[in-house]
Amino acid sequence: MMATTPDRQTVALSRLKSPRTPSSPGTVASLKVVNAVTNFVEFHRKWCQAVAKGLQFCNAIRNIKNNVFRSANNEVAYPENLILHCKNLIVMVSIMEDVIANAFYMVVQLKSLKESFENDYTIGRTWNFAQTVKTVEMSIVSYEKEITTRKYIAENIGHALSTEHLDLFVSCWNNTMDVERNRELYIHMMFYEFRLNE
Repeated sequence: MMATTPDRQTVALSRLKSPRTPSSPGTVASLKVVNAVTNFVEFHRKWCQAVAKGLQFCNAIRNIKNNVFRSANNEVAYPENLILHCKNLIVMVSIMEDVIANAFYMVVQLKSLKESFENDYTIGRTWNFAQTVKTVEMSIVSYEKEITTRKYIAENIGHALSTEHLDLFVSCWNNTMDVERNRELYIHMMFYEFRLNE
């Protein structure tokens, strides 16, 4: 009978598994991170769709209000279609608030995976876990800044008293995302890092 060396007797079976084995904690956690990032990108797409649809409602509100301003007779200051578009604009803001809430929940889930990674463990092509979490958190802060402006516009555009005021609201809605270009850059980097389709 052959004797086994003491080293072989003390090596745990889990240490013999390949780091690429699907059941290893780092790989499972990496898959969860990639899944979370994919979900975050989907949240961002919903955000962009709500912004685009909101711009359509803003333009419709501007056109209706301009017609009210131009009319010589005492037309109703708040026609039914104006009220409908204002309500739809508020719905777009609520969709954006849902995106922020979902992103917050996703960050909590991501942070729960922190123990599965070493500081320099690469998850995407070049990003480590900390960079991924930082990018999502930075995006959420950016969303919160942007939603404040959009909520103000949605609540007040129907009450604008001049065409200049309307134009200001519409251009602010249209250009608020431009202020947050860093967020857009980081999200495009996420597409590259995690090999996602744009």
